[in-house]
Amino acid sequence: MPLPQYVAGLGFFLGTTAGVAVAAWLTLRRRYGHLAGSPRVLAGALLFTLGALAVHVIPLVLGVLTRGTVLAAAGVLAVVATRIPVGRPEPPARRPRSHDRRESVAIAALAATGAVGFELARLRGLIAQQPTDIDVLNFHLPGVARWIQSGSLWQIDQLFPYFVTGYYPNNGDTLVLGAVLPWRLAAFARLVELPFFALAALAVYALARELRAPRSTAVAFAAAVSVVPALSDYALDGLPDVVMLFAFVTGVVFALRYEREGRRSELVLAGAALGVAVGTKWYGVTSAVALLACWGALALVARRGIKRVARDGAIVVGAIAAAGGVWMLRNVVESGNPLFPQRFSILGLQPFPSPRHSILDRVGYTIVGYLGKPSVIDHYVLPGFRTRLGVSGAVVAVGLVAALAASAPALRRAGRRPTRELAVWGVGLTALGIALLYAATPGSAFGAKNMPVQADTTLRWLIPALLLAAALSAAWAGASPRRRVPAELVALAAVVDGIHRGPPVSGASLLAGVAVALAAGALGWLALRGRGRLAAMGWPIWAAVGVAAVLVVGAAGRLDQQRFARHTCGAAEPPIAWIDQHAGAGHRVGLVGVWSVNGLSPVFCSFGPRLRNRVAYIGPVTAGLLRQYTRRLNFQAAVRRGRWDLVLVGRGQPPLPRTREERWLSRLGFVAVSATRRLALYRAPPSPGP
Repeated sequence: MPLPQYVAGLGFFLGTTAGVAVAAWLTLRRRYGHLAGSPRVLAGALLFTLGALAVHVIPLVLGVLTRGTVLAAAGVLAVVATRIPVGRPEPPARRPRSHDRRESVAIAALAATGAVGFELARLRGLIAQQPTDIDVLNFHLPGVARWIQSGSLWQIDQLFPYFVTGYYPNNGDTLVLGAVLPWRLAAFARLVELPFFALAALAVYALARELRAPRSTAVAFAAAVSVVPALSDYALDGLPDVVMLFAFVTGVVFALRYEREGRRSELVLAGAALGVAVGTKWYGVTSAVALLACWGALALVARRGIKRVARDGAIVVGAIAAAGGVWMLRNVVESGNPLFPQRFSILGLQPFPSPRHSILDRVGYTIVGYLGKPSVIDHYVLPGFRTRLGVSGAVVAVGLVAALAASAPALRRAGRRPTRELAVWGVGLTALGIALLYAATPGSAFGAKNMPVQADTTLRWLIPALLLAAALSAAWAGASPRRRVPAELVALAAVVDGIHRGPPVSGASLLAGVAVALAAGALGWLALRGRGRLAAMGWPIWAAVGVAAVLVVGAAGRLDQQRFARHTCGAAEPPIAWIDQHAGAGHRVGLVGVWSVNGLSPVFCSFGPRLRNRVAYIGPVTAGLLRQYTRRLNFQAAVRRGRWDLVLVGRGQPPLPRTREERWLSRLGFVAVSATRRLALYRAPPSPGP
């Protein structure tokens, strides 16, 4: 990318970010000035996330998405935020007390430094690499590319047959859009998820503190779950799951704070956070359902009154709809079913259409369905739990049960006044509800009948319960001086186990990561110690700091973009590399067949390095589901109508030497230009002369 184009993209990105940041800061200062510590950080991050979603979703809804319209929307948002009235002065929030012993502080420091250092070491080898996760390349980034090309969200982009990924909620992909649109380049896409990874760990810490866990204990358990492979692998691969996890746990934090403090503004924050979660992943929907059901039931048990429960529920549901409902609305418009392809029956009637023969009809078995077959559970499901959750999963599961058992006697005495025990049971029952819904969700035992060989890939649907259980474990461990240090040592051992289960990193990378973690911790501590002097600095100093930060960010981004350019699709297997090197812009690329997962997905790379190719799957859409052509004449007619310059053929799973689509293309005069065992690229015959 030429330097002027990079600088122009940087200007749009920084301008949009500044507008959203100003709006978030003004809202935080005017409406949430009473917050301090980790809740204040979470509130600010949530407000920024909501602003970033708004300035991209609104142009998408109107069908006018460009860099300019997004920048204009950010400017309007900042101006609107200046009109937000200042809330009434409120007394400082009551904060749980904490008494940290030296040995506990040392254990927490080791756990946090080890976890952060390890993840930074992994990031060092990934930061300039092309994402390789199949979901990222099959539909997350391709969906972003299609938005940029069309400027609208009123479409369903299906680029792989029998899957329904085009109907997924897309808050997470919208945030990635903010890092791709300014440059039409995926160089910074992976970086979008990293702040949310850190914020998810911070939300676990804040929830543990809300449940009265000591600081050091909360840090140790937050570190223990942050290195779980079922969480960290997806975060560093660029998947949006961490956006959902940050938002969901943040929603729980502010729901508990509302119960304790009674501030309606925090109930709105809780609902907005849940809306971000619901609009990011389908298991955000099930997690929110579990939370709302448990919250409402316990509110009635505590004799809060049906009227208050209904009023609070209406506020939360309204905020959820505002922050995440647009994707369900899109699904209704495009398919008639808000949760497509799920089937619903009400009094024997099915009000929403749904397709047959989707991928879940073939391999969407459930863990609940295999409970009567212990051999299947032992051979396929439990190994995934051990590998992907490790010691941390077992530790927090025990902590969850122990916390509920310890709070059970006091729960019977719960009255109208919120109690810690009621909060513990609310969080604990929500975690158990999420686990039950996970086990009953089609795909939790993903694979052929009686052989769910990919059950570990959907284990991430259980992670919200794991994070809640970690906070409960910290609260239970910190409640007793006798078990606190032993429990923190177990959490430290879980961190070591998580690092061991992760991908190997070099000693130099690990040392560098630990050094950066220590430096960041020291800077944070100094900033806290000197926050009074920092606040007193004049605007010229802050302006100079801002200019320096922009220069550093711009230079670092340029270096990363140049490194990324050396690791793009041009280094992939020959058919994918051929498109990158010879057909990078202005071509129509059709996809057919099914490609093996044992290699790079060709979908996103087919758009070209600057997303200027038109890409579509050549297949019929029946009842909202993309399928493959099974008849030669229908296939050939579709190829003629599409006027494809190139057709990329997946040779199956497992790959075949030559597929039927290749034979059909050859009859039309298409010529193979590059092929491997799993992919073949065909070029259209020359157009006939006049």
